[in-house]
Amino acid sequence: MLTLLFCAGSLAFASENVYLASSQDGTPLFSNHPNNQNAVVFLRESPAPPAMTRKDFPNARKQKREQLIPLIRQTAEAHSIDPALLAALIDVESGFEPNAISPKGAMGLMQLIPKTALQYGLAEPYNPVRNLDAGTRYLKDLLAQHDGNLALALAAYNAGQGSVGRYQKRIPPYGETLLYVPRVLAKMGEYQAVFVEGYQ
Repeated sequence: MLTLLFCAGSLAFASENVYLASSQDGTPLFSNHPNNQNAVVFLRESPAPPAMTRKDFPNARKQKREQLIPLIRQTAEAHSIDPALLAALIDVESGFEPNAISPKGAMGLMQLIPKTALQYGLAEPYNPVRNLDAGTRYLKDLLAQHDGNLALALAAYNAGQGSVGRYQKRIPPYGETLLYVPRVLAKMGEYQAVFVEGYQ
């Protein structure tokens, strides 16, 4: 954990710092506010980084993933959801870029559209803590709506809440969605090892 603190460096977020504290049993706790006397800055708000060349992208993506894995783990535990699923979805949706915005206006790590952000009370869509919390609650609701069927919940996440119902509870025949669901499921398999073995 100390290594993470020192390498948390220069990842830029749109809204505010992210703080790290420890509970009495040593569990890391992330927050937008230093509401614990032992809280330290984990990720610091900073100006936008200089433009990157294509060769910089893989390293930047890896660094952001490493920094966000502990936050993903904490959020997953708070909402009783598989952290590998969250990591996989974020990987496919935004590539671990907190400031990502799609051509359709989807925002942040979990690429929530404005309507969904409003529905889940997300006022700061580019804040990683809040975006991840709202996106996780949305995903959990989709899983509940589809009786725990992960493929259908992912299809609804990608194509919209009503899309699966319009196709008799099947994955909609949209090219993007037909590729999206297996991509997330494949990534989820990769991240299972990360969370089972512990992140180094």
